[in-house]
Amino acid sequence: MTKLKNSSSAKLLLPVVVLIAAILALSVGSACASVNEYEGKNLPGHTWTAGNGVVLPKLVISQAWANTSSSVCTGPVTHDAGGYHFPYGWSCSPESVYWYFSAPIAAAVGVYNPNNGIFQKYWAHGASE
Repeated sequence: MTKLKNSSSAKLLLPVVVLIAAILALSVGSACASVNEYEGKNLPGHTWTAGNGVVLPKLVISQAWANTSSSVCTGPVTHDAGGYHFPYGWSCSPESVYWYFSAPIAAAVGVYNPNNGIFQKYWAHGASE
């Protein structure tokens, strides 16, 4: 068995062990939240998508970006026997938008193109408590 005491190997090993411990601590701390992301291409004007349709149990953050100089909108999308619903409406801003909900909701993250042109590329992100 090789002794590492006072050797250069021990000094090199310590930062690696500390780094692994930090990564494990961060991953355990974030295990309570759910995150969903999706991206797409060619979203026509005046249409919306819920991307991959993943419903987060307590959605609190909805974020979207589009390759446009015009507005992009985001918001929660729910579905039931009556169809699709947008209970909080949409939040819109030029190129990218971030929306925090004070009241969590079980919903998917929606992206809406309010413009006449096509979003060549778009991306959405949602986070749940």
